[in-house]
Amino acid sequence: MEFINVLVIEGDIINQKTLIKAFSESPILVQAHFVFSVEETKDLLKERWDIIIVNYNLSSNVGGNVLSIVKKIKINIPIIVITESASNAIADELIKAGAFVFLTKNLIQPEGIGLVFKNFIKVHNNQRNTKELLKTSKEKENQLIEYHKIAGLSSWEYDLNSKVFSWIVKSEIISEIYLKEKYIGIDEFLSSVIDYDRKTFLSAIDNTINHKISFEVVTRHSKKNSKSLMCFSGKGKPYLENGQVVKLHGTMMDVTKEKDFETGLIKSKLIAESATRLKQDFLANMSHEIRTPMNAILGFTDIVLNDEISEIVHKNLCRIKQAGTNLLVIIDDILDFSKIEAGQLEIENVNFNLLSCLENVHLQLEEIAKNKNIRLFFSIDSDTPKSVKGDFVRLTQILLNLISNGLKFTKKGFVEVRVKLVSETSEKVVVLFEVEDTGIGISKSIQHKVFESFAQANISTTREYGGTGLGLAICKSLVELQNGKIWVESEEGVGSVFKFNIEFNVPAQVLEQSKNETIVNEDINIQGVKVLLVEDDQMTRELVIHFLTQWGVRYEIAENGRIGVDKIISGQFDIVLMDISMPELDGYSATKEIRALESDKSNMPLIAMTANAFSKDIKECFEVGMNEHISKPFKAPELKYKIYSLVKQSKALKFKPNNRGGIVLNEIDVISNEVIISMDRLEDLGEGNKEFIRDMLSLYIDETPLVIKRLKRALEINDMKELKAAIHKFRSPAGLLGINEAVKLAEFVEQNVFEASKSEEIKRSVNRIIALAQLSIKQSKEIKF
Repeated sequence: MEFINVLVIEGDIINQKTLIKAFSESPILVQAHFVFSVEETKDLLKERWDIIIVNYNLSSNVGGNVLSIVKKIKINIPIIVITESASNAIADELIKAGAFVFLTKNLIQPEGIGLVFKNFIKVHNNQRNTKELLKTSKEKENQLIEYHKIAGLSSWEYDLNSKVFSWIVKSEIISEIYLKEKYIGIDEFLSSVIDYDRKTFLSAIDNTINHKISFEVVTRHSKKNSKSLMCFSGKGKPYLENGQVVKLHGTMMDVTKEKDFETGLIKSKLIAESATRLKQDFLANMSHEIRTPMNAILGFTDIVLNDEISEIVHKNLCRIKQAGTNLLVIIDDILDFSKIEAGQLEIENVNFNLLSCLENVHLQLEEIAKNKNIRLFFSIDSDTPKSVKGDFVRLTQILLNLISNGLKFTKKGFVEVRVKLVSETSEKVVVLFEVEDTGIGISKSIQHKVFESFAQANISTTREYGGTGLGLAICKSLVELQNGKIWVESEEGVGSVFKFNIEFNVPAQVLEQSKNETIVNEDINIQGVKVLLVEDDQMTRELVIHFLTQWGVRYEIAENGRIGVDKIISGQFDIVLMDISMPELDGYSATKEIRALESDKSNMPLIAMTANAFSKDIKECFEVGMNEHISKPFKAPELKYKIYSLVKQSKALKFKPNNRGGIVLNEIDVISNEVIISMDRLEDLGEGNKEFIRDMLSLYIDETPLVIKRLKRALEINDMKELKAAIHKFRSPAGLLGINEAVKLAEFVEQNVFEASKSEEIKRSVNRIIALAQLSIKQSKEIKF
């Protein structure tokens, strides 16, 4: 057991003996050192003592002086003072002088000394630990303040009762804005915040108070005597007492540099996007300027090739056609590359026959292989799926590019295309394609570069074989856009094998026809159709006129959009062929004017004829109200079929102007001779009474136009209540005549008419109902008894 070291300053020998006796008989071990005067303690005080006991009235000097001497030396040792009595005056004096506790002489007993020492040491240790904790806490607080300053972080508190905003830690930047050291009113704090952000900040505080949630907001502050603005990210949370918010506290951090950097990034992004748009516009214009004359060159070449001409002229014309076709391939490569770079190239996901795709590629390239005396053959593994879901056009483009390269770089030997299934699940299939040739091959040192833009084996390759160096780069991008991978294995002088895999979706049970495949029946007849051709390019006009004349189509010409609109207003036409890029009034603007006409002519079928090859241009054609689109150079059978489908099959999309000057699309895909009504229910109700049936039909024919008028009016003024009432009125007679589709659409509209999120779907449904109602009126009139 450890001793308690005690220094006793006592001048009375009797008192010393009393203390010695008490120490020796005490239940705790005490090791005491006795001195008679203060002078004897000067050196001893530097040693380690657990307790100092001093007589208040020494024979040589006053005990209070002893306490003063001890405290001046700053020795952290607890002191017990022995006194004759325990008056309040003496107690106050001792505590002021620095004594920890005092003992009256009558308590100097073994039990009393032991008890006092134990409690005394315990309390003293607790005090010492508390002081250490307070010291550590203060050091941590100072450290935290330093960290705040380094991070540019300020801490604040806002008292809701006093409206005082106080800084707990204040950064240098905050000090530049708010000059007062610690406390400022909320109005003074807000005075530096710019008007717009002040509203945001107050709104955040109100939200925090009302909903007892944290907030984070960025505010801009003006510096004193300066026009510069500082940005701060402020975070705060509520402090609650008895469930009520009484204070807010949080932090503010200077984020001016970060915001400046962010603003710079946004500006750079806008500049880059502007440059991209300029590039896209340039390429679109270039496409139009080159494709338009190429359309005429290739079109008239085909016309002359069908005439009786000499063999040498035929051969030269074929060379012209091939050169023109090659030029279009180069244009398409550049446009595709640009679309890929801009992220605008879209991959379709439609059902198609994979074997038909491969057969189509073979047919396109078979003649080239024969002319070069190169064997071209396809090896298709028996497990390869016939039908897949993906992008028919892009797969064809990849294969044509790789096989064409194989044929181009092969002087003798073969080009083989191998296709096999790699993996299969219930939803996905992965197919591997390999294109092997016996051509010039590629050096090992440059194989890693062949898929880079504008890269070819060497300069002599470009000079001897031609090309843009974009084909393989485009193939790589197209493959990767379809979740695939492409690579090459080659040996210089031996040949190359280009391999790629593509992940296709498994198609539905019923194989849909790919929308990329246009079925053209050469026997279709459009004789007698009246066409308005709106085209400013003379050569294109002559080419189109040639085919229109050949098909027995009547036509008129308009050299620009303004003349075209005027002719539509004054004349009668079945369909319009509309060029897009024209002087005075372009095709887009002309279409908008036609769709806004207050007559049936606003429904005139329109086919856009454009050399622009970007999807956004094609999309814009449909957005302004075009029914179809055909790219230059166009194929005559395709143009013929599109005229036929829009005029003869009545599959045109109808348009009506709305009250805002916009266009409301009304999809009518019902063939005019398709019967949509049924007399079964009406005949059952009439029980064979033809007069009853005739009266009911007559009533339907008279009343339905009024309902149609109500529906149109309700759409125009956006009156949903009136719309619902009109729909409800039509639903019953529609059911009576068995117009099931109209009944289902009417039910949908009634149930969802007030759902804002379904407004567009409701408009389409109502327009569809109107179309069905109009057709049902016509068919009701044709019923004979």
